[in-house]
Amino acid sequence: MKQENQPKVLIVDDESENIQLLMETLKQHYIITAAKNGEKALQLAESTHRPDIILLDIMMPGMDGYEICRRLKANKWTRDIPIIFITALDTAQDEVKGLEMGAVDYISKPFKPAIVRARVKNHLALHRSQKELHKLWRCVENSPSTIVITDTHGDIEYVNPAFTEITGYSIQEALGQNTRVMKSGMHEDAFYRELWEVIASGHVWRGEFINKKKDGALFWEQASIA
Repeated sequence: MKQENQPKVLIVDDESENIQLLMETLKQHYIITAAKNGEKALQLAESTHRPDIILLDIMMPGMDGYEICRRLKANKWTRDIPIIFITALDTAQDEVKGLEMGAVDYISKPFKPAIVRARVKNHLALHRSQKELHKLWRCVENSPSTIVITDTHGDIEYVNPAFTEITGYSIQEALGQNTRVMKSGMHEDAFYRELWEVIASGHVWRGEFINKKKDGALFWEQASIA
Protein backbone atom coordinates (compact mmCIF):
# COMPACT_ATOMS: atom_id res chain seq x y z
CA MET A 1 0.00 0.00 0.00
CA LYS A 2 1.28 3.46 -0.90
CA GLN A 3 2.04 5.76 2.00
CA GLU A 4 1.40 9.49 1.75
CA ASN A 5 4.89 10.26 3.02
CA GLN A 6 6.58 8.24 0.28
CA PRO A 7 8.69 10.41 -2.07
CA LYS A 8 7.04 11.27 -5.39
CA VAL A 9 8.84 10.54 -8.65
CA LEU A 10 7.87 12.03 -12.01
CA ILE A 11 8.99 10.06 -15.07
CA VAL A 12 9.08 11.95 -18.37
CA ASP A 13 9.58 9.85 -21.51
CA ASP A 14 7.74 9.64 -24.81
CA GLU A 15 8.06 5.84 -24.97
CA SER A 16 5.59 3.78 -22.92
CA GLU A 17 8.05 0.89 -22.63
CA ASN A 18 10.64 3.07 -20.91
CA ILE A 19 8.04 4.50 -18.53
CA GLN A 20 6.88 1.00 -17.63
CA LEU A 21 10.44 -0.20 -16.97
CA LEU A 22 11.15 2.74 -14.69
CA MET A 23 7.83 2.29 -12.89
CA GLU A 24 8.64 -1.37 -12.24
CA THR A 25 12.08 -0.35 -11.01
CA LEU A 26 10.84 2.24 -8.50
CA LYS A 27 7.22 1.42 -7.61
CA GLN A 28 8.04 -0.43 -4.39
CA HIS A 29 9.34 2.64 -2.57
CA TYR A 30 7.92 5.66 -4.40
CA ILE A 31 4.70 7.22 -5.65
CA ILE A 32 5.07 7.35 -9.43
CA THR A 33 3.51 9.69 -11.98
CA ALA A 34 4.43 9.84 -15.65
CA ALA A 35 4.25 12.20 -18.62
CA LYS A 36 4.89 11.47 -22.28
CA ASN A 37 5.47 15.06 -23.38
CA GLY A 38 6.86 18.34 -22.11
CA GLU A 39 3.55 20.14 -21.60
CA LYS A 40 2.19 17.38 -19.35
CA ALA A 41 5.50 17.18 -17.48
CA LEU A 42 5.45 20.90 -16.68
CA GLN A 43 1.82 20.68 -15.60
CA LEU A 44 2.53 17.80 -13.19
CA ALA A 45 5.68 19.45 -11.85
CA GLU A 46 3.77 22.64 -11.02
CA SER A 47 0.79 20.86 -9.43
CA THR A 48 0.01 20.82 -5.72
CA HIS A 49 1.46 17.30 -5.66
CA ARG A 50 4.74 18.36 -7.22
CA PRO A 51 7.35 15.59 -7.42
CA ASP A 52 10.36 15.24 -5.15
CA ILE A 53 12.54 14.17 -8.08
CA ILE A 54 12.19 13.99 -11.89
CA LEU A 55 13.59 11.35 -14.26
CA LEU A 56 13.78 13.08 -17.62
CA ASP A 57 14.44 11.76 -21.12
CA ILE A 58 16.17 14.13 -23.53
CA MET A 59 15.19 13.00 -27.02
CA MET A 60 11.44 13.60 -27.30
CA PRO A 61 9.30 15.08 -30.09
CA GLY A 62 8.20 18.67 -29.66
CA MET A 63 9.73 19.91 -26.41
CA ASP A 64 12.91 17.97 -25.67
CA GLY A 65 14.34 17.24 -22.24
CA TYR A 66 16.76 20.16 -22.31
CA GLU A 67 13.91 22.63 -22.87
CA ILE A 68 11.83 21.00 -20.14
CA CYS A 69 14.78 21.28 -17.77
CA ARG A 70 15.33 24.92 -18.71
CA ARG A 71 11.69 25.79 -17.99
CA LEU A 72 11.66 23.91 -14.71
CA LYS A 73 14.79 25.71 -13.51
CA ALA A 74 13.35 29.09 -14.56
CA ASN A 75 10.20 28.55 -12.46
CA LYS A 76 10.52 29.46 -8.77
CA TRP A 77 8.07 26.69 -7.82
CA THR A 78 9.99 23.89 -9.58
CA ARG A 79 13.61 25.06 -9.82
CA ASP A 80 14.72 23.15 -6.72
CA ILE A 81 13.36 19.77 -7.83
CA PRO A 82 16.30 17.44 -8.57
CA ILE A 83 16.40 16.29 -12.20
CA ILE A 84 18.13 13.14 -13.41
CA PHE A 85 18.50 12.75 -17.16
CA ILE A 86 17.96 9.17 -18.36
CA THR A 87 18.81 9.08 -22.05
CA ALA A 88 20.45 7.24 -24.93
CA LEU A 89 22.65 10.29 -25.55
CA ASP A 90 25.87 9.20 -23.90
CA THR A 91 28.61 11.53 -25.10
CA ALA A 92 30.57 13.62 -22.62
CA GLN A 93 29.29 16.76 -24.34
CA ASP A 94 25.66 15.72 -23.79
CA GLU A 95 26.34 14.91 -20.15
CA VAL A 96 28.09 18.21 -19.51
CA LYS A 97 25.26 20.13 -21.19
CA GLY A 98 22.68 18.47 -18.95
CA LEU A 99 24.65 19.11 -15.77
CA GLU A 100 25.31 22.73 -16.73
CA MET A 101 21.55 23.23 -17.15
CA GLY A 102 21.03 22.18 -13.54
CA ALA A 103 20.48 18.43 -13.64
CA VAL A 104 21.95 16.58 -10.66
CA ASP A 105 22.82 13.38 -12.52
CA TYR A 106 22.90 11.62 -15.88
CA ILE A 107 22.11 7.93 -16.50
CA SER A 108 22.65 6.35 -19.91
CA LYS A 109 20.22 3.95 -21.54
CA PRO A 110 19.88 1.02 -21.43
CA PHE A 111 19.88 1.63 -17.68
CA LYS A 112 20.44 -0.88 -14.91
CA PRO A 113 17.56 -0.90 -12.39
CA ALA A 114 19.91 -1.12 -9.41
CA ILE A 115 21.77 1.98 -10.61
CA VAL A 116 18.53 3.93 -11.05
CA ARG A 117 17.30 2.96 -7.58
CA ALA A 118 20.61 3.92 -5.98
CA ARG A 119 20.86 7.28 -7.77
CA VAL A 120 17.26 8.22 -6.95
CA LYS A 121 17.69 7.24 -3.30
CA ASN A 122 20.97 9.14 -2.95
CA HIS A 123 19.76 12.34 -4.61
CA LEU A 124 16.55 12.38 -2.58
CA ALA A 125 18.61 12.03 0.62
CA LEU A 126 20.98 14.79 -0.51
CA HIS A 127 18.07 17.09 -1.39
CA ARG A 128 16.46 16.53 2.03
CA SER A 129 19.77 17.37 3.72
CA GLN A 130 20.11 20.54 1.65
CA LYS A 131 16.59 21.63 2.61
CA GLU A 132 17.34 21.06 6.30
CA LEU A 133 20.59 23.03 6.03
CA HIS A 134 18.76 25.88 4.31
CA LYS A 135 16.14 25.88 7.08
CA LEU A 136 18.86 26.05 9.74
CA TRP A 137 20.66 28.80 7.81
CA ARG A 138 17.48 30.89 7.72
CA CYS A 139 17.06 30.44 11.48
CA VAL A 140 20.64 31.60 12.07
CA GLU A 141 20.32 34.54 9.67
CA ASN A 142 17.10 35.73 11.32
CA SER A 143 18.16 35.13 14.92
CA PRO A 144 17.92 38.24 17.15
CA SER A 145 21.06 36.99 18.95
CA THR A 146 24.54 37.55 17.57
CA ILE A 147 26.02 34.40 16.07
CA VAL A 148 29.70 34.16 15.22
CA ILE A 149 31.56 31.17 13.77
CA THR A 150 35.35 31.12 14.00
CA ASP A 151 38.19 28.72 13.31
CA THR A 152 40.18 27.19 16.15
CA HIS A 153 42.35 30.32 16.33
CA GLY A 154 39.38 32.65 16.84
CA ASP A 155 39.47 34.08 13.29
CA ILE A 156 35.94 34.94 12.19
CA GLU A 157 34.45 32.86 9.36
CA TYR A 158 30.78 33.85 9.65
CA VAL A 159 28.62 36.45 11.38
CA ASN A 160 24.86 36.87 11.18
CA PRO A 161 23.00 40.16 10.59
CA ALA A 162 22.35 40.62 14.32
CA PHE A 163 26.12 40.76 14.87
CA THR A 164 26.57 43.54 12.31
CA GLU A 165 23.66 45.51 13.78
CA ILE A 166 24.93 45.31 17.36
CA THR A 167 28.70 45.71 16.80
CA GLY A 168 28.71 48.10 13.85
CA TYR A 169 31.05 45.88 11.83
CA SER A 170 29.87 44.93 8.35
CA ILE A 171 30.13 41.32 7.25
CA GLN A 172 33.09 42.20 5.03
CA GLU A 173 34.87 43.98 7.89
CA ALA A 174 34.30 41.11 10.31
CA LEU A 175 35.34 38.16 8.15
CA GLY A 176 38.97 37.26 8.69
CA GLN A 177 39.25 39.38 11.81
CA ASN A 178 40.14 37.74 15.10
CA THR A 179 37.55 38.00 17.85
CA ARG A 180 40.16 39.99 19.77
CA VAL A 181 39.02 42.97 17.71
CA MET A 182 36.07 43.23 20.13
CA LYS A 183 38.22 42.88 23.24
CA SER A 184 37.27 45.66 25.62
CA GLY A 185 40.28 45.59 27.94
CA MET A 186 37.88 45.32 30.88
CA HIS A 187 38.77 41.72 31.70
CA GLU A 188 42.07 40.27 32.91
CA ASP A 189 44.02 37.82 30.76
CA ALA A 190 43.12 35.01 33.17
CA PHE A 191 39.45 35.48 32.25
CA TYR A 192 40.14 34.75 28.56
CA ARG A 193 42.53 31.89 29.37
CA GLU A 194 39.82 30.18 31.37
CA LEU A 195 37.30 30.77 28.58
CA TRP A 196 39.56 29.14 25.97
CA GLU A 197 40.45 26.26 28.28
CA VAL A 198 36.77 25.41 28.65
CA ILE A 199 36.19 25.58 24.89
CA ALA A 200 39.34 23.58 24.08
CA SER A 201 38.21 20.82 26.45
CA GLY A 202 35.09 20.33 24.36
CA HIS A 203 32.70 21.98 26.80
CA VAL A 204 30.43 25.02 26.41
CA TRP A 205 31.47 28.25 28.09
CA ARG A 206 28.57 30.35 29.36
CA GLY A 207 28.90 33.72 30.95
CA GLU A 208 28.90 37.49 30.56
CA PHE A 209 31.65 39.82 29.42
CA ILE A 210 32.12 43.32 28.12
CA ASN A 211 32.83 43.68 24.40
CA LYS A 212 33.72 46.68 22.28
CA LYS A 213 31.84 47.89 19.20
CA LYS A 214 33.48 49.24 16.07
CA ASP A 215 33.00 52.82 17.29
CA GLY A 216 34.65 51.99 20.61
CA ALA A 217 31.46 51.86 22.67
CA LEU A 218 31.36 49.10 25.27
CA PHE A 219 28.47 46.70 25.77
CA TRP A 220 27.63 43.75 27.98
CA GLU A 221 27.10 40.44 26.22
CA GLN A 222 25.74 37.18 27.57
CA ALA A 223 27.30 34.38 25.57
CA SER A 224 27.40 30.63 25.01
CA ILE A 225 30.61 29.61 23.23
CA ALA A 226 31.44 26.11 22.00
